[in-house]
Amino acid sequence: MACMTDMDSARKAGSEQDEEEPNFDDWEEPSSIVSGDRTRDDFLDVALQLREPVTVSEIADRADRGEDSAREYMRFFAELGVVERVTERPERYRADRDYLRWRQVRRVKEEHEPEEIARLLSDVTGRIEGHRDEFGADSPEEVSVSEYAEEHDEDVETVWRKLSDWRTDAERRRILDEALKKAEENVAVR
Repeated sequence: MACMTDMDSARKAGSEQDEEEPNFDDWEEPSSIVSGDRTRDDFLDVALQLREPVTVSEIADRADRGEDSAREYMRFFAELGVVERVTERPERYRADRDYLRWRQVRRVKEEHEPEEIARLLSDVTGRIEGHRDEFGADSPEEVSVSEYAEEHDEDVETVWRKLSDWRTDAERRRILDEALKKAEENVAVR
């Protein structure tokens, strides 16, 4: 019977505690419970913006996270091909250009029908031909900004912008061309 009395006392004490209001100060912050996915997303957002090699500590600062987490996620992203490790000491990473191109091609292919991609490709190819005619060169790398500006009595900044547009159009053409090939492959498989 002594055991039963002890159990009854314990139950009674437990029920008195159950009736007390919970201490909300002891609860975890909701953000800490879901931080796993958010942490990954924070690092992925930073990783995709790394055009130049950046140290792990700077990546951690940009993501507003810890350095150990940054190192772990960057190594993981490197295994996936999202970033590439450029140096080991100090550990530096940058976005993998091939991965970025793959994402751009995929986005174009998913957002546009093959006919529209072909039209966009035709438009950008026409602009590139216009650049070639204007500058009398096959690529923007063949043109000296200052020499062209001086010879054609143009502002250096204006010439630089035009050449920058040409480079952008050339990159767009590569992406559109690849997206069109991928879209056509998908149509052929259906």
